[in-house]
Amino acid sequence: MTELITAFTFGLGAGVAPGPLQAIVITSTLQRGFGAGWRVAMGPLLTDTPIIALSIAVLSTLPGGALDGMAIAAGFGQRSDGCA
Repeated sequence: MTELITAFTFGLGAGVAPGPLQAIVITSTLQRGFGAGWRVAMGPLLTDTPIIALSIAVLSTLPGGALDGMAIAAGFGQRSDGCA
């Protein structure tokens, strides 16, 4: 249950943070109405779903050692000052 609450909190924080998509949604809504803003907001749901499904399908076929190696490589790829 704590994992669900943590995920919800992170998701909510990321969802309300201002960014380029939110600017486009607000602009579309103000210029063309609620329906246009709703369609723009739902765009990532439609476009990201196949990418996530394909990623899961590919990663599930890899042996466990490969995933561990990828995690270690990703850790080395991070900068020490926290900036990407």
